[in-house]
Amino acid sequence: MIRSFEWFLGENDLKLPLYDHSTKGCCDGLETYGINRNQGAESTLCYFIAYLTVYKSLKIKFQVEE
Repeated sequence: MIRSFEWFLGENDLKLPLYDHSTKGCCDGLETYGINRNQGAESTLCYFIAYLTVYKSLKIKFQVEE
């Protein structure tokens, strides 16, 4: 799960992040020449769904039992 999420952050074939911290958008994908700079809603939603899934999973895993 984390490895898949890291693909958005640059752990991909081109070693380039698709998520743009300044625009809060996610590029559409990788091309032979580099990143497809289109930041469609689908790609951005996929990034945020992946982010929330990882966050929720880690929060549950490391939650302190009282």
